[in-house]
Amino acid sequence: MGRSVYFDKAGFLPQQYEALVSDEDIVALIGGTYSGKTMLADYWLLKKLQQGHKYGIWVEPTNNDIATYLKIDHIEYWWKTLFPGVYNQGKKIYTTNTGQVIQLVSGEAPERMEGRHPGFIVLNEGGMLRRSVWNTAIERAGTTDGQILIPTTPYSKNWLYDVCYGDHRERINPHVIEMKSIDNHHKFTPELIAKMKNRLTPYQFARKYEGKFANPEGLVFQWDDSQVLKVIPNGVKFVRYWGGLDFGYSHPAVALLFAQDSQGGVWVIDECWRTQMTATAFAKEEVLPMLRRNGIKYPRTVTWYCDDSRPDSIVDLQKANLAAVKADKGRVMDGVNAGQELIKEHKCYIVESRCANTYRESFTYEFDERTGEPIKGAGDDSQDAFRYGALNAKNHLHTSTDTSPKVVSRKSIIPEGY
Repeated sequence: MGRSVYFDKAGFLPQQYEALVSDEDIVALIGGTYSGKTMLADYWLLKKLQQGHKYGIWVEPTNNDIATYLKIDHIEYWWKTLFPGVYNQGKKIYTTNTGQVIQLVSGEAPERMEGRHPGFIVLNEGGMLRRSVWNTAIERAGTTDGQILIPTTPYSKNWLYDVCYGDHRERINPHVIEMKSIDNHHKFTPELIAKMKNRLTPYQFARKYEGKFANPEGLVFQWDDSQVLKVIPNGVKFVRYWGGLDFGYSHPAVALLFAQDSQGGVWVIDECWRTQMTATAFAKEEVLPMLRRNGIKYPRTVTWYCDDSRPDSIVDLQKANLAAVKADKGRVMDGVNAGQELIKEHKCYIVESRCANTYRESFTYEFDERTGEPIKGAGDDSQDAFRYGALNAKNHLHTSTDTSPKVVSRKSIIPEGY
């Protein structure tokens, strides 16, 4: 795989160093939030480039991850320091000053890896990638005897679980390294971990902070009584809005209006819930009046993230003067995890008097203990709309500079970093 490169062991956490020096074909670094797994991937790239590899691939779950998170947090901050070069955003290619190339690929288009002969591949947040991405990566790496690194938080028990712990482990023989968030003593204290353990469900804590695959059980979205409000309290000012929308006809079409207040708090403040309506009628008779009763004068300032299985209906909403787009749906569990984080970590509020159907249906939206995913069926329409809004909330949320909100403290206790 190239010449050996020396790294000072003292500069890394033990699990990071173990991954860095591993010679196995597949290295999976499975860790909790901010455990240090992704930062290690930057140094792993440096190692590969110093070994003389001319071409490699870095895969992110979505194009949006490439354009925002990867470009800002890695290319601009780490790569240009560790191995200076130029990033061509249009072609999604990073070229070092020594002429080596890193091709950036979205998990939404794994075919971009076809025909390539990479000396190394990074599958960042591999647990969020589809099996087809893994199949393409293993095939491409096989053409050059290239090494694959998978830094990820565990999500549902998908192909990654099969490869690392399940039926495919013996055949593939990956080097699996586990990291807990508390292992990164630069970011976490025992007190902070204990606080998060009290705030989250056992499933959420195991996945996010212990780096463990776990099957969820019970209700998918569990609202604490303190988060369910009859009315919006006096003094709360909303500064930005977005929505999640699930199409229907014989079963309900549902539009949920999300908002962030001036203190940084997140809310679900209103719903439209109707059957036997075309998308055009739903927009004109339900959604537009909802926006007006919430004081939103300009409908196109609110982005609606819609079920992408009905592109014609999205066009109908756009013609009715709504800013409707295809939701970044990911897998079902991506939206579930985003919704749970919104409820538990951001202390999202729901206004029951305006969102009665959504709140009621949350009590019938349960996990299938066999599959670890929500049970599909009647009563999931509003919960689908909630998933779409929650998963795309990242496009709208901003951190407030006011750390003493009037309703309840919502300042995040999660540290910045990796």
